[in-house]
Amino acid sequence: NFQCHELYEHDATNIGEVKSPFYDEGSYPDKLWCEYRIRAPAGYRIKITFKDLDIEPTGSCGHDKLVLYGKDKESVLGEFCGDLIPRPILSNSGESEIRLLFLSDEMVAGRGFRLQYESSPNIELCSSKEGSCRNRKCYPTEKKCDGVDDCGDGTDEEKCGKPVSMPSDICGEPPIQPKTIYGSADRQVGGAEVVTNSWPWQVSLQHTYKEPNAHFCGGSLISPQWVVTAAHCVTGKPDPQDLRIVLGSHNKYNKTKYEVTRIAEKIISYPDLEGEKLRQMSITHDIALIKLNAPVIYTDGIQPVCLPSLGWEAQPDWVCYSTGWGETRG
Repeated sequence: NFQCHELYEHDATNIGEVKSPFYDEGSYPDKLWCEYRIRAPAGYRIKITFKDLDIEPTGSCGHDKLVLYGKDKESVLGEFCGDLIPRPILSNSGESEIRLLFLSDEMVAGRGFRLQYESSPNIELCSSKEGSCRNRKCYPTEKKCDGVDDCGDGTDEEKCGKPVSMPSDICGEPPIQPKTIYGSADRQVGGAEVVTNSWPWQVSLQHTYKEPNAHFCGGSLISPQWVVTAAHCVTGKPDPQDLRIVLGSHNKYNKTKYEVTRIAEKIISYPDLEGEKLRQMSITHDIALIKLNAPVIYTDGIQPVCLPSLGWEAQPDWVCYSTGWGETRG
């Protein structure tokens, strides 16, 4: 029956810690709504370093979660669940305050969280000899635009001005052969689990600020730097950088050896859907293109799908396959 009945204040002038309720006892209580505010002197920035994280893992952290944001609650720095330790986080530029919100439901619980805070006028995540990745990782500046994705999200390989050269005739031929099932009783909602990476153009669209996973729609790779998806998935999303694209994936919690991540640079929706909600269940013109912040390299687990030529029409009795994300049994 424990509840947080106040805003817990912390002074980041000195290094300190914040822990979830009953962290030392091994499990946080049910139905929590706990708020914390960490403040530093004006002109300082705050750095948060996670020491432990064990919060019920769910898709998009839809149940228990820890949310970090700036002075404005609309300025979300990160939303976390699961047990993967997030990389350190800085307060927004010009802000000397970070707020925390910890929520739990009445079901599964874990240890909770333990984090350290510190502050300084010139604190940074990366050294002067390093560049900063969008995913808060650091990379040596001499590795910028060297053709190797050191960040893991393409940050160090974006805006390099290099031409993207890939064989134009490669498409629709998965190096890892899929298991094809004819006459299956499975519906599209549900379906059968595929052979890992056997549909190598299938991508996952996710929210960048949620970790470890925030899948909400699928898409298909059509070239090294472009993905096609449904317009209703991306219509109304104001900032492309809020969109993370995961390629070469199979399971949202377990990475494959081919998995890479990119951030959206540009979103182009069909004009009839721009800024509008999808009308009822119409799929007419429900299409959008996403430009990736950096090209991907084709591998056995990452390949483009073929695009039809102008005037192409499917023929009767052709066998077609539909792939996507979700549980195979409801």
